[in-house]
Amino acid sequence: IVSVGRPNTALQKNFESCRDILYRWALERYHTIFEHMPKKTQSFSASTYGYELNIHIDDTNHSVSLCCSHVAPDMAGKIWLTEANVYENNSKLMLSVENGSMDVTNFSKFDCINFFSFPNFYKQICDKLSICDVETCYPKPTYIHTEDGECTFHELVHNKERLFPIVCFSTNQKSLADDASLGNFQYSTFLNHVWRYNHIYKIETKLAKKLLSNYTEQTDDAPGVYVIYPMQAQTIPVIHYSADEICKCKYNGKLGRNQTQRIHNVSEGASGFRQKLIDELKYYNITKPEAPIRMPQTDYTQPSV
Repeated sequence: IVSVGRPNTALQKNFESCRDILYRWALERYHTIFEHMPKKTQSFSASTYGYELNIHIDDTNHSVSLCCSHVAPDMAGKIWLTEANVYENNSKLMLSVENGSMDVTNFSKFDCINFFSFPNFYKQICDKLSICDVETCYPKPTYIHTEDGECTFHELVHNKERLFPIVCFSTNQKSLADDASLGNFQYSTFLNHVWRYNHIYKIETKLAKKLLSNYTEQTDDAPGVYVIYPMQAQTIPVIHYSADEICKCKYNGKLGRNQTQRIHNVSEGASGFRQKLIDELKYYNITKPEAPIRMPQTDYTQPSV
């Protein structure tokens, strides 16, 4: 659940944009199945064998409810289900999204663990309207170099309403160019995958030691990566990856569309670590385990918590 909308833009206008993005997405996916579906944004319901679409729009109360399903052509016995709700809460426009699959033999089981995917409408809303999980999520790292930045960072870490992990790059490089100290880590590729469901920061190494020593003993003046997960039972889980671990990583990812499909594409060094970290963040997003996990470096198997 996130709040959506451009800053300094009226809630009504943000709602209309969000509503239209959801409807256009549904129209593009289902207009060939439901040929009578109106092109103009409005409430609509229809069903047929293997397909169902329900979208209810309440302009007065700034709410949209979308629920749709279709058979999975590449996953026998599975039905893909997408649910989204837009609503107003305390003068903010909120968005909740759930995307996953159902086993046709057990309709009470909603299973989104096997494959991580967010619908394209979520991407469009992030890109066009922006999203906020306590703080706005940005497609570029927030660089901390002032006391105000430090205070904002600490407030975000400790906020119990935060749902997204915080990924901190401890580095002396401000730009998005490949970082030699982290094995030429390709920030742009990483950001393109994860910024819509994570907070991304870059912190100068000496300042990182000062900032992060409040949350983990694994801090030093060397470059590295820290992932700070949302607070759980009054504790703040943190995983630290040293530059040496990043540069020597060997990862045999990544997960395909179900647990039996694995894409065997061994990556080494920073590129392998990048894919490993992306998969760890995806896994956390869909399972919310009691403790953060590290994917095995040599193979991709269902991790234990």
